Amino acid sequence: MSLVPRWRVHLKVISVGISDALAYRGSFLLGIVTSLIPLITSLLLWSAIYKAGGTGLVIAGFDLHQMLSYYLVMNVLRLAGTVEDAQWEVTQQVRSGALNNILLRPFNYVVMQWDLRMAAVGVGALLALLPAAILFFVARSVMVLPASGWQWGVFALSALLGIQISFLVSICVGLSAFWFLETSGFLMTVFPLQMILSGALFPLELVPGKLFAVLGLLPWTYTTYFPLQVYLGRVTPAAAAQGLGMQAFWMAALTGIAALMWRRGLRRYEAVGG
Repeated sequence: MSLVPRWRVHLKVISVGISDALAYRGSFLLGIVTSLIPLITSLLLWSAIYKAGGTGLVIAGFDLHQMLSYYLVMNVLRLAGTVEDAQWEVTQQVRSGALNNILLRPFNYVVMQWDLRMAAVGVGALLALLPAAILFFVARSVMVLPASGWQWGVFALSALLGIQISFLVSICVGLSAFWFLETSGFLMTVFPLQMILSGALFPLELVPGKLFAVLGLLPWTYTTYFPLQVYLGRVTPAAAAQGLGMQAFWMAALTGIAALMWRRGLRRYEAVGG
Protein backbone atom coordinates (compact mmCIF):
# COMPACT_ATOMS: atom_id res chain seq x y z
CA MET A 1 0.00 0.00 0.00
CA SER A 2 1.49 3.39 -0.97
CA LEU A 3 1.86 6.28 1.44
CA VAL A 4 -1.04 8.34 0.09
CA PRO A 5 -3.66 5.56 0.27
CA ARG A 6 -2.41 4.74 3.78
CA TRP A 7 -3.05 8.31 4.90
CA ARG A 8 -6.44 8.21 3.22
CA VAL A 9 -7.30 5.19 5.33
CA HIS A 10 -6.20 7.01 8.48
CA LEU A 11 -8.28 10.06 7.57
CA LYS A 12 -11.31 7.87 6.89
CA VAL A 13 -11.01 6.14 10.26
CA ILE A 14 -10.56 9.51 11.99
CA SER A 15 -13.66 10.86 10.25
CA VAL A 16 -15.60 7.82 11.48
CA GLY A 17 -14.33 8.50 15.00
CA ILE A 18 -15.40 12.14 14.79
CA SER A 19 -18.84 11.14 13.49
CA ASP A 20 -19.28 8.63 16.32
CA ALA A 21 -18.20 11.17 18.92
CA LEU A 22 -20.58 13.80 17.56
CA ALA A 23 -23.40 11.24 17.37
CA TYR A 24 -23.02 10.66 21.09
CA ARG A 25 -22.46 14.29 22.05
CA GLY A 26 -25.66 14.17 24.12
CA SER A 27 -24.16 11.37 26.21
CA PHE A 28 -20.96 13.37 26.54
CA LEU A 29 -22.79 16.45 27.77
CA LEU A 30 -24.78 14.29 30.17
CA GLY A 31 -21.49 12.87 31.39
CA ILE A 32 -20.31 16.41 32.09
CA VAL A 33 -23.37 17.03 34.25
CA THR A 34 -23.05 13.75 36.15
CA SER A 35 -19.31 14.27 36.67
CA LEU A 36 -20.10 17.50 38.51
CA ILE A 37 -21.69 15.53 41.35
CA PRO A 38 -18.51 13.78 42.59
CA LEU A 39 -16.50 16.91 41.77
CA ILE A 40 -18.71 19.16 43.91
CA THR A 41 -18.68 16.52 46.66
CA SER A 42 -14.88 16.45 46.65
CA LEU A 43 -14.64 20.25 46.66
CA LEU A 44 -17.05 20.55 49.59
CA LEU A 45 -15.32 17.76 51.51
CA TRP A 46 -11.84 19.26 51.16
CA SER A 47 -13.13 22.76 51.89
CA ALA A 48 -14.63 21.46 55.14
CA ILE A 49 -11.38 19.66 56.05
CA TYR A 50 -9.26 22.77 55.49
CA LYS A 51 -11.77 24.96 57.33
CA ALA A 52 -11.71 22.63 60.32
CA GLY A 53 -7.89 22.61 60.29
CA GLY A 54 -7.65 26.36 60.52
CA THR A 55 -6.00 29.04 58.40
CA GLY A 56 -2.76 28.01 56.73
CA LEU A 57 -3.41 24.27 56.89
CA VAL A 58 -1.29 22.30 54.40
CA ILE A 59 -2.01 18.64 53.61
CA ALA A 60 0.66 16.60 51.82
CA GLY A 61 2.12 19.86 50.53
CA PHE A 62 -1.22 21.18 49.22
CA ASP A 63 -2.87 24.30 50.55
CA LEU A 64 -6.61 24.78 50.07
CA HIS A 65 -6.37 26.52 46.69
CA GLN A 66 -3.94 23.92 45.31
CA MET A 67 -6.12 21.03 46.46
CA LEU A 68 -9.29 22.48 44.96
CA SER A 69 -7.47 23.36 41.72
CA TYR A 70 -6.15 19.79 41.58
CA TYR A 71 -9.69 18.40 41.46
CA LEU A 72 -11.00 21.06 39.08
CA VAL A 73 -8.25 20.56 36.48
CA MET A 74 -8.31 16.79 36.95
CA ASN A 75 -12.02 16.78 36.16
CA VAL A 76 -11.43 18.71 32.91
CA LEU A 77 -8.58 16.39 31.87
CA ARG A 78 -10.74 13.34 32.51
CA LEU A 79 -13.63 14.80 30.51
CA ALA A 80 -11.56 15.70 27.48
CA GLY A 81 -9.08 12.83 27.45
CA THR A 82 -10.83 9.68 28.62
CA VAL A 83 -9.72 6.75 26.43
CA GLU A 84 -10.24 3.80 28.78
CA ASP A 85 -13.30 2.74 26.80
CA ALA A 86 -10.84 1.21 24.33
CA GLN A 87 -10.19 -1.67 26.70
CA TRP A 88 -13.88 -2.52 26.82
CA GLU A 89 -14.31 -2.31 23.04
CA VAL A 90 -11.21 -4.39 22.27
CA THR A 91 -12.25 -7.04 24.77
CA GLN A 92 -15.77 -7.22 23.35
CA GLN A 93 -14.51 -7.53 19.77
CA VAL A 94 -12.08 -10.30 20.68
CA ARG A 95 -14.55 -12.28 22.78
CA SER A 96 -17.52 -11.94 20.39
CA GLY A 97 -15.57 -12.70 17.21
CA ALA A 98 -16.29 -9.23 15.78
CA LEU A 99 -12.54 -9.01 15.24
CA ASN A 100 -12.92 -11.37 12.26
CA ASN A 101 -14.20 -8.73 9.88
CA ILE A 102 -11.78 -6.11 11.17
CA LEU A 103 -8.80 -8.34 10.40
CA LEU A 104 -9.79 -8.29 6.72
CA ARG A 105 -9.42 -4.52 6.52
CA PRO A 106 -6.22 -2.96 5.13
CA PHE A 107 -4.86 -1.37 8.31
CA ASN A 108 -3.37 -2.24 11.65
CA TYR A 109 -5.99 -2.85 14.33
CA VAL A 110 -4.15 -1.02 17.13
CA VAL A 111 -3.53 1.98 14.87
CA MET A 112 -7.22 1.97 13.95
CA GLN A 113 -8.13 2.10 17.63
CA TRP A 114 -5.69 4.99 18.11
CA ASP A 115 -7.26 6.93 15.23
CA LEU A 116 -10.74 6.43 16.67
CA ARG A 117 -9.74 7.43 20.20
CA MET A 118 -7.76 10.50 19.17
CA ALA A 119 -10.68 11.67 17.04
CA ALA A 120 -12.96 11.26 20.07
CA VAL A 121 -10.46 13.12 22.27
CA GLY A 122 -10.41 16.02 19.81
CA VAL A 123 -14.19 16.27 19.79
CA GLY A 124 -14.33 15.82 23.56
CA ALA A 125 -11.81 18.62 24.09
CA LEU A 126 -13.88 20.99 21.94
CA LEU A 127 -17.13 20.05 23.68
CA ALA A 128 -15.47 20.50 27.08
CA LEU A 129 -14.20 24.02 26.32
CA LEU A 130 -17.37 25.88 27.28
CA PRO A 131 -18.15 23.84 30.43
CA ALA A 132 -14.49 24.16 31.48
CA ALA A 133 -14.56 27.93 30.94
CA ILE A 134 -17.74 28.22 33.03
CA LEU A 135 -16.28 25.96 35.73
CA PHE A 136 -13.06 27.96 35.96
CA PHE A 137 -14.93 31.27 35.96
CA VAL A 138 -17.18 30.18 38.82
CA ALA A 139 -14.15 28.86 40.76
CA ARG A 140 -11.83 31.76 39.82
CA SER A 141 -11.43 32.83 43.44
CA VAL A 142 -9.79 29.52 44.36
CA MET A 143 -8.12 28.56 41.09
CA VAL A 144 -4.34 28.29 40.92
CA LEU A 145 -2.84 29.11 37.52
CA PRO A 146 0.67 28.28 36.25
CA ALA A 147 3.01 31.08 37.24
CA SER A 148 5.28 30.95 34.18
CA GLY A 149 5.04 30.33 30.46
CA TRP A 150 7.10 27.12 30.47
CA GLN A 151 4.59 25.55 32.86
CA TRP A 152 1.77 26.11 30.37
CA GLY A 153 3.77 24.55 27.54
CA VAL A 154 5.00 21.56 29.53
CA PHE A 155 1.54 21.03 31.01
CA ALA A 156 -0.06 20.90 27.54
CA LEU A 157 2.64 18.55 26.23
CA SER A 158 2.53 16.26 29.27
CA ALA A 159 -1.27 16.13 29.17
CA LEU A 160 -1.12 15.05 25.52
CA LEU A 161 1.52 12.41 26.27
CA GLY A 162 -0.53 11.26 29.23
CA ILE A 163 -3.47 10.56 26.93
CA GLN A 164 -1.20 8.43 24.75
CA ILE A 165 -0.05 6.43 27.77
CA SER A 166 -3.65 5.94 28.91
CA PHE A 167 -4.57 4.68 25.46
CA LEU A 168 -1.66 2.24 25.32
CA VAL A 169 -2.42 0.90 28.79
CA SER A 170 -6.06 0.43 27.79
CA ILE A 171 -5.08 -1.38 24.60
CA CYS A 172 -2.83 -3.75 26.56
CA VAL A 173 -5.63 -4.40 29.04
CA GLY A 174 -8.08 -5.02 26.19
CA LEU A 175 -5.71 -7.38 24.37
CA SER A 176 -5.53 -9.55 27.49
CA ALA A 177 -8.88 -10.94 26.24
CA PHE A 178 -6.85 -13.24 23.99
CA TRP A 179 -5.77 -15.12 27.13
CA PHE A 180 -8.84 -14.86 29.41
CA LEU A 181 -12.19 -16.55 28.85
CA GLU A 182 -14.07 -14.12 31.11
CA THR A 183 -12.90 -10.51 31.25
CA SER A 184 -15.82 -8.49 32.61
CA GLY A 185 -14.83 -9.01 36.24
CA PHE A 186 -11.21 -8.28 35.39
CA LEU A 187 -12.10 -5.00 33.67
CA MET A 188 -14.38 -3.93 36.51
CA THR A 189 -11.48 -4.47 38.91
CA VAL A 190 -8.85 -2.82 36.73
CA PHE A 191 -10.73 0.41 36.01
CA PRO A 192 -10.98 1.71 39.61
CA LEU A 193 -7.34 0.72 40.13
CA GLN A 194 -6.42 2.79 37.08
CA MET A 195 -8.30 5.75 38.57
CA ILE A 196 -6.46 5.44 41.88
CA LEU A 197 -3.01 4.90 40.37
CA SER A 198 -3.40 7.86 38.01
CA GLY A 199 -4.30 10.22 40.85
CA ALA A 200 -7.80 10.75 39.49
CA LEU A 201 -9.45 10.10 42.87
CA PHE A 202 -6.96 11.85 45.15
CA PRO A 203 -3.41 13.24 45.02
CA LEU A 204 -0.87 10.44 45.24
CA GLU A 205 1.02 12.30 47.99
CA LEU A 206 -1.69 11.08 50.37
CA VAL A 207 -0.43 7.47 50.17
CA PRO A 208 2.48 6.26 52.38
CA GLY A 209 5.91 7.49 51.28
CA LYS A 210 7.31 4.11 50.24
CA LEU A 211 4.21 3.33 48.17
CA PHE A 212 4.36 6.80 46.63
CA ALA A 213 7.95 6.11 45.51
CA VAL A 214 6.82 2.89 43.81
CA LEU A 215 3.87 4.58 42.09
CA GLY A 216 6.27 7.14 40.66
CA LEU A 217 7.81 4.37 38.56
CA LEU A 218 4.53 3.14 37.06
CA PRO A 219 2.91 4.42 33.86
CA TRP A 220 -0.35 5.52 35.47
CA THR A 221 1.44 8.29 37.39
CA TYR A 222 2.30 9.92 34.06
CA THR A 223 -1.22 9.93 32.63
CA THR A 224 -2.86 12.72 34.63
CA TYR A 225 -1.03 13.07 37.96
CA PHE A 226 2.25 14.30 36.49
CA PRO A 227 0.64 16.91 34.19
CA LEU A 228 -1.20 18.26 37.23
CA GLN A 229 2.04 18.57 39.18
CA VAL A 230 3.39 20.70 36.34
CA TYR A 231 0.21 22.79 36.22
CA LEU A 232 0.32 23.50 39.96
CA GLY A 233 4.01 24.41 39.87
CA ARG A 234 5.00 21.54 42.16
CA VAL A 235 7.94 20.45 39.98
CA THR A 236 11.13 22.24 38.94
CA PRO A 237 12.09 22.57 35.25
CA ALA A 238 14.61 19.74 35.75
CA ALA A 239 11.98 17.49 37.35
CA ALA A 240 9.53 18.37 34.57
CA ALA A 241 12.09 17.33 31.94
CA GLN A 242 12.67 14.09 33.81
CA GLY A 243 8.92 13.48 33.91
CA LEU A 244 8.62 14.05 30.17
CA GLY A 245 11.43 11.54 29.72
CA MET A 246 9.51 8.99 31.78
CA GLN A 247 6.42 9.63 29.66
CA ALA A 248 8.45 9.00 26.51
CA PHE A 249 9.88 5.84 28.04
CA TRP A 250 6.48 4.45 28.94
CA MET A 251 5.07 5.31 25.53
CA ALA A 252 7.87 3.34 23.86
CA ALA A 253 7.64 0.43 26.33
CA LEU A 254 3.85 0.14 26.11
CA THR A 255 3.94 0.38 22.31
CA GLY A 256 6.30 -2.61 22.28
CA ILE A 257 4.17 -4.52 24.77
CA ALA A 258 0.99 -3.86 22.78
CA ALA A 259 2.65 -4.98 19.54
CA LEU A 260 3.90 -8.17 21.20
CA MET A 261 0.51 -8.93 22.76
CA TRP A 262 -1.18 -8.36 19.41
CA ARG A 263 1.12 -10.73 17.51
CA ARG A 264 0.98 -13.47 20.12
CA GLY A 265 -2.72 -12.96 20.72
CA LEU A 266 -3.53 -13.52 17.07
CA ARG A 267 -1.84 -16.92 17.29
CA ARG A 268 -4.30 -17.89 20.01
CA TYR A 269 -7.33 -16.29 18.40
CA GLU A 270 -9.88 -18.90 17.31
CA ALA A 271 -11.83 -16.51 15.06
CA VAL A 272 -15.25 -17.74 16.15
CA GLY A 273 -18.43 -15.70 15.95
CA GLY A 274 -18.51 -12.38 14.15
